[in-house]
Amino acid sequence: MQLVDLYAEWVKYKEARIRVGQFKRAFTFENPTHPITQGWYAYADVINRLSGFGDRAGEKASGGRDIGIQLQGDLFPAADGHRFLHYQVGVYNGEGINRKDKDERKDIIGGVWVVPIKGLRIGAFGWNGSHGGMTTNAGTDQSVTLNRYCLSAEWDKDEFTFRSEYVHSQGWGVSSPGSGNTTIDYTKGDKADGWYVFGIVPVIKSKLHAKARYQCYRPQKNADTQKTMYEVGANYFINKNLEITAEYARVNDRSLAPGNHDYNFVDVEFDFRF
Repeated sequence: MQLVDLYAEWVKYKEARIRVGQFKRAFTFENPTHPITQGWYAYADVINRLSGFGDRAGEKASGGRDIGIQLQGDLFPAADGHRFLHYQVGVYNGEGINRKDKDERKDIIGGVWVVPIKGLRIGAFGWNGSHGGMTTNAGTDQSVTLNRYCLSAEWDKDEFTFRSEYVHSQGWGVSSPGSGNTTIDYTKGDKADGWYVFGIVPVIKSKLHAKARYQCYRPQKNADTQKTMYEVGANYFINKNLEITAEYARVNDRSLAPGNHDYNFVDVEFDFRF
């Protein structure tokens, strides 16, 4: 058992809302999306590794969350009711959920996106921070500086969802992301990146959706270590809270031994929320 979300939020004005507590980091479009709503068996690999899930920086898997304070708002209302500009910026401990700050340095994470028409948003995010208590080859403690950015685009309207994001990270990682391991693995380099693009479209409105996704994650920002997945599937909605999802993926993982780079992946789930 662990505490996941606990926060208080002042929401009197759409232009400026303040949130304090433990919650999702203000980084990427996909991170704050509910695991079922995002439409796939899991978030894209680049989101998992570079947005505080099973993060390459070594923090314990935190579901994209951290402890902090965030200011966000929506500006410039349009005639149809949507707002043309959204901004958000937060200051976080930088250690993930349920953990105190190890180096007294805070993470600053922010994002901004424009909404030219209802359903379309185009955004960018930045992350400057650190992960404390890391161990060097010499056995000494060190803080690892993290510099990350993300470029995002999304169309989400009338059950049609198309999204693409590119994320880049600079900062040393560990050999086992998300495990809480604190030993820096210098052999993996200090840069990583990745991207994904997907489409989900209704076949039967409010009942059956078809989907396809292409994603790539490069833990050392080179072709020799990249993992690429080509995915197709469908989501069937029994009702708004019950859903069956099915996916097939062809995977090419160049970090595996020669001859084992390519394999197939199948996932079937029964999802519910309450």
